[in-house]
Amino acid sequence: MIYQIKKINAWSVMKISFVIFAVLGLIVGLFYAIFFAFVGQMMDFAGPGEFGRMSGFFSGIMGFFVAIFLAIFYAVFGSLMTALFAGLYNLLARGLGGIEIQLEPRESPPFQSPTPPLSTE
Repeated sequence: MIYQIKKINAWSVMKISFVIFAVLGLIVGLFYAIFFAFVGQMMDFAGPGEFGRMSGFFSGIMGFFVAIFLAIFYAVFGSLMTALFAGLYNLLARGLGGIEIQLEPRESPPFQSPTPPLSTE
């Protein structure tokens, strides 16, 4: 059986992609937070005279805020772009036809009723 995807609901795609991109942004943000913490420690190691006495502390705070910012940024921007592409797909599918997929029925194993419990009479 061949089916064709004629339309994609942009709102449903946007909701799912928002969550996926938020998690992805948080993961990337955590890597940046670790990087900023490392750089801050290296600045403290270089000496307080060159970079200030609290450089490690401020870079750690900055890493935390970068992690939160990237999670929000990825979620909003990624879901908006996904919705835009879903709308673009709908426009192109109207004129060119949608993506065709071929589905084959799968044979399910025969239903087996559960065996009755053994009576203890």
